[in-house]
Amino acid sequence: MKVGDMEINNGGLYLVFPDLTRIEFSRQAVERITKEFWDDPQRISPAAREAIDFKRCDRCPLRGKDDICDAIRPVLPLVKSMDKYTSFGEVTAYYKEDDSELVHVADMSIQEALRDISILSLTQYCKLGAKYRRYFYGIMPLMNGQDIAIRLYLNVYYCHEGKKDAVDDVLSEFRDDIFMTTSNQVKRLRYITKSDVFPNAFVATQIITELLTMNIAELVKRQLGVI
Repeated sequence: MKVGDMEINNGGLYLVFPDLTRIEFSRQAVERITKEFWDDPQRISPAAREAIDFKRCDRCPLRGKDDICDAIRPVLPLVKSMDKYTSFGEVTAYYKEDDSELVHVADMSIQEALRDISILSLTQYCKLGAKYRRYFYGIMPLMNGQDIAIRLYLNVYYCHEGKKDAVDDVLSEFRDDIFMTTSNQVKRLRYITKSDVFPNAFVATQIITELLTMNIAELVKRQLGVI
């Protein structure tokens, strides 16, 4: 599929920078680049592979398996090129679902785009985050943070039939798990890049989860015009 001068064939996120650098975040592209990183000791040193911070999270179902953390895979396509950009630089983002011909397009800051990639990493790649995947129904990466938090809350509310205790338990566990995984991602990234844009992106994702435990019900009511 051609969108302007951009070729988009696979579902995923595509970024076009002002210098016309293009980076594809389809699953096929991410898996290819991950293999290149993992097979190249100059990209990830033996010392980094053995570092405790680079191991899988304590709650990961694959804890102890000797390979790369799944959640960091979507970040790797950017590691080599991000040193020349700043968090507040601009980028054009394209997003396509796997089973749709519709392509969403948005101009945003690089930090916002990387936040979207961190969300992809934690919901579509992370083995722990996979259990929350159903709550991301209807959420696409180009939405703003508050809209993502509201949609997450409504999805959790619906899935648990509005039962307050169940909803509160899921949101609390979700917040704790995402806080742990995002913190660990930042530690891993220190071994392979000096860019500051990656920590900012994962902090932005943490802020979304914080919204879920900060009077989110009232925020939803205000947005829907109930109060």
